[in-house]
Amino acid sequence: MQALMFDFKMWKVILKKIHLGSSFLLTKYSRAWKVPEISHPTQIRVKSLLGGICTSDLHQIDLNVSLYESILASPQNPFPLGHEVVGVIDEIGKEVTSFSLGDRVVYTPIASCNSYGLPLCPSCQNNNPQACLCIAGNSMDHEISLPYRKTHSFGGFGGGGFSEFFLGFQEQMFKIPQIIPDEHAVLVEPLAVAIHAVLDSPPQRSDTAVVIGAGIIGLMIILVLKHFFPKVAIISLARYAFQAEKARLMGASHVIQERDLSKRKKQIANITQGTIFKPTLSPAVLYGEKGPDMIYDCVASEKTVNESLSMIKHHGTIVFIGMGFTVTKHIDWSLQIHKEIIIRGAFVHGIEAFQNETKPAFEWAIDLLSLYTQKFTGLVTHFYKIADYKKAIAVARTKGKNQAIKVVFDFR
Repeated sequence: MQALMFDFKMWKVILKKIHLGSSFLLTKYSRAWKVPEISHPTQIRVKSLLGGICTSDLHQIDLNVSLYESILASPQNPFPLGHEVVGVIDEIGKEVTSFSLGDRVVYTPIASCNSYGLPLCPSCQNNNPQACLCIAGNSMDHEISLPYRKTHSFGGFGGGGFSEFFLGFQEQMFKIPQIIPDEHAVLVEPLAVAIHAVLDSPPQRSDTAVVIGAGIIGLMIILVLKHFFPKVAIISLARYAFQAEKARLMGASHVIQERDLSKRKKQIANITQGTIFKPTLSPAVLYGEKGPDMIYDCVASEKTVNESLSMIKHHGTIVFIGMGFTVTKHIDWSLQIHKEIIIRGAFVHGIEAFQNETKPAFEWAIDLLSLYTQKFTGLVTHFYKIADYKKAIAVARTKGKNQAIKVVFDFR
């Protein structure tokens, strides 16, 4: 089969870290990879239709994330990249009961205790599979998990969206209704990320929320906020005009494209009736109890983290979803103390509760995709064959130049 793999070898890592490796040193493309075979009775093999390129895939290829993220690495090597994927079931294990050949499915890259049939770890007991011990290659019962350790590549995150076929457990799969086209279904995973971020750190009814970044996650955050909390005022910080247009479509109350940070702060202060204070020898900040109540930072670079800290009101909440930074050096964390800011992180997706209903973020996402068909139309902007991976990744890296929102590999 054709696939683009992540090829983790220490000599390649060293070359990348000293900036001597090429852009694709840690990847390996072939037309002749072996088609994966089912090795456990609850596994499913899927033939890929579309596989989305996530910014985290780019970070992995560039090796510019924190080394802590090695906890997410699959023990397989080489390993197929891509966790945003829609496909059709090609083969099922003998104990699969919930799916049939030909079902169209999406897939969560998290294989948690339920997936393996293991006793639930504390995180899974608390509906937080995104923190499951299995991801770290551990479990609550080592004896039961031993066969997986020996034969089933236990631990890490799953992938396969950059390959013609991939494997997963039935607990990782979700059926897609016919009403949802492939181009929308491939967005289930990033939409689930947004649902988790918002429902895990929700605004109050009359809050004002700033969403930094209007890429795919930022746009999904806006839609999720608008759906679950329609009274919340949403300010989108969009870099490009084509992003601003989509932010308005998703439900943003205000869209700011101003590049100058000081002017951007003044605009936000005007919208939120906040006060700008200029400390001696320090950049201006919004000060006091007026200003954004919530900030969802979907970029989380060193620059936007500083901006979030300076813009949030006293006692406000910042949720970091983006992963545009590694180990920071120049962030003024004194603002977090002086303004008594609540800081949350949001990582992938789990089991989410809203009002009296609790279900996986993927199921919430499928509901929203069915409800807002028009809003999702056109979010997938570029389609490439996997053999053209260098061009596809180049476009995904330069979204503004190419007016790209979501770039996908097309296996249809």
